[in-house]
Amino acid sequence: MTFARLKRLLNDHKRLLVFFPIVLALLVFLFTTHMRRQYTSKTLIYTGLVSGYTLETGEGAKVDYLAINNSFDNLINTVKSRITIEEVGVRLLAQHLMMKKANLKVASQETLDELDAQIPADLRKRLVDEKSFPKTVQNIYIAFNKGEKAIIEILNSKEGYYSELSISSRLKVERVGTSDMVEISYTAYDPAVAQYTLKILTSIFLGRYRKIKAEETGSVVAYFEEQLRKALERLRGGEDRLKDFTTKNQIINYYEQTKYVAAQQRDIELEIQDEQSNLAAATAALKKLDEKLSIRKDITLKSSQINQDRDSISELSSKLAILEINPKADPDQVEDLKRHIGLLEDKLKQDISSLYDSHNSTEGVPSKALFEEWVDALVAVDKGKARLNVMDDVRRDYQRFYNQFAPLGSGLNRLEREVGVAEREYLEILHSLNMSKLRERNLEFSSKLRIMDSPIFPLKANPSKRLMLVIGSFLAGLLLCIGFITAKEYLDTTVRDPQRAEKLTGLAFAGALPLTDKHNSKINYARIERKLLNQCLSKLKLRSHDHAPGTPFVIILFSIRNEEGKTYFGNRLADRLNRTGSPTLLCEPFNRRKQIDESAFQYKLPANFSSVTSIQELTNRTLDSYNYVILEIPSTIDNPLPVELIQKADLSLMLVTAERVWEEADNFSLAGYKEVASKPVLLLLNKVKLNYLNGIIGKI
Repeated sequence: MTFARLKRLLNDHKRLLVFFPIVLALLVFLFTTHMRRQYTSKTLIYTGLVSGYTLETGEGAKVDYLAINNSFDNLINTVKSRITIEEVGVRLLAQHLMMKKANLKVASQETLDELDAQIPADLRKRLVDEKSFPKTVQNIYIAFNKGEKAIIEILNSKEGYYSELSISSRLKVERVGTSDMVEISYTAYDPAVAQYTLKILTSIFLGRYRKIKAEETGSVVAYFEEQLRKALERLRGGEDRLKDFTTKNQIINYYEQTKYVAAQQRDIELEIQDEQSNLAAATAALKKLDEKLSIRKDITLKSSQINQDRDSISELSSKLAILEINPKADPDQVEDLKRHIGLLEDKLKQDISSLYDSHNSTEGVPSKALFEEWVDALVAVDKGKARLNVMDDVRRDYQRFYNQFAPLGSGLNRLEREVGVAEREYLEILHSLNMSKLRERNLEFSSKLRIMDSPIFPLKANPSKRLMLVIGSFLAGLLLCIGFITAKEYLDTTVRDPQRAEKLTGLAFAGALPLTDKHNSKINYARIERKLLNQCLSKLKLRSHDHAPGTPFVIILFSIRNEEGKTYFGNRLADRLNRTGSPTLLCEPFNRRKQIDESAFQYKLPANFSSVTSIQELTNRTLDSYNYVILEIPSTIDNPLPVELIQKADLSLMLVTAERVWEEADNFSLAGYKEVASKPVLLLLNKVKLNYLNGIIGKI
């Protein structure tokens, strides 16, 4: 739909567009004459969510605006939550029930009277506990859960001050700009109720918000404490198993001990190798000296004192070897033992020397010198054997210790690994617990909301919405009218205008006549008809331009249904043709509403003609003075078609009323007519609304 078309539609319905919104606005004005005024109380709460200092605040800390917006949403939704609002309504109802007279800080007398009308006296007596406000609140909850009709109606009503629906509709919670402040406002007809409801709401909301914040981390802290206890038990169990293992196997420091054993074993092996080398050298020297002193050898070896000294030196050498191997041995004791061994060696030399009578060896070497060498070699052999025996024992001891200690490593590693894992687990859980407690304390600090402005008692009523309601009703009425007119236009299924008529019928448009309004004297319908008829005449003359001269141009005027206005349209068309210098004869049929056949088809002719029954009879008349002959036939859907007339005609004009609906039966009847007609069939529209004719004759 174009703007021009919409404008024409609105202009056609301008009375409706003016009167309906005015009437609607007037009705709203009358109905709001006694409208009650409302009062609004406000409170301002500081949250500290943006600029507040907490345990997690530090230098260079980034502000997470998404988290801040989420926190404000949580806070606002906590205020608006159903549980919070329901508790406010119940507490307010309990307070009003306990009041015996009006109190400007709680409720007016009008509010109490309205409540008295809703609560029966016996029910009120059962609900109210004059000594305990909490008991009264509990009684209201009990009555509600038991299905007490009056309480259910009050707490579920859309009106009043106590239902969740009513309180939510009057409550407004919003953040003040980008600040830390949240403003809560409540509107009611009673200023005392507005203030007192806001006080109850603030108290309940602050308590619930702190509880929610505490529960956020309370369960987490409890979880980590329980996990920490279990981790400590596992750690202690692992440590106890490790202690039992080291105690049982006499392990102080396994790694140092194994390192020491390996080092000592290596040192013993080296000393044994050195001692074996020294013993071999001493044994070879002794053997050589024995060969040189073989004559006196037996004498020397037979002395019991000498054997006793040798045994003593061997025993003391073994002790010395043991002390030298032990790193913790007393140095003084080692020195005393060496000195004692030295004394025995000197005594042994003196004893052997006193027994040896010969002064020279077989090789001519002085016997004294060889004998001293032999004694030294003998003592060295005895000492070497004694030290080797001791070192072999020590090596066997270290080997046994090594064989015993080596398998303990894997078991010790496993136990130490278990303790290490348990310790790390314990430390991680301890760290998480500390962070949770820090978060808990931080939430405690951050959840301490503070009331900056307490709820005020509203002294002035809110501006009346009466003017806005009147203006809104006028605009709503105007929009309703426009919507109705537009919808009617779109839902209109009538033939309506030439464009739609051509689309529905499939015929070319030839002309139209307007729908007249006798009460509208501002429109010159005669001039409009003249314009439309002139356009129709132009098309007819164009069609008859090549017609044979001397014979009239015969036009069949028909309609599908009765009462389409054929006679009126034919008279207007014939009159206009005659006025423009084209003599025209209009033939109207007899018996319009009577079913007749073609043989009885008769027409009314001018006075100088008698009735005719066929087109041949008509054309045989003297019609030289007429250029056009218009034959009107009855409706084609109710009467048989005059086939001869239709076939002989030069043109057919089908007239359709624009106000009616084009149906499938009309298509069927028109198709039958077009089968008979041998010449073109054009379309005429009757009773077309003026706003649909602008596209044909221009602005009216």
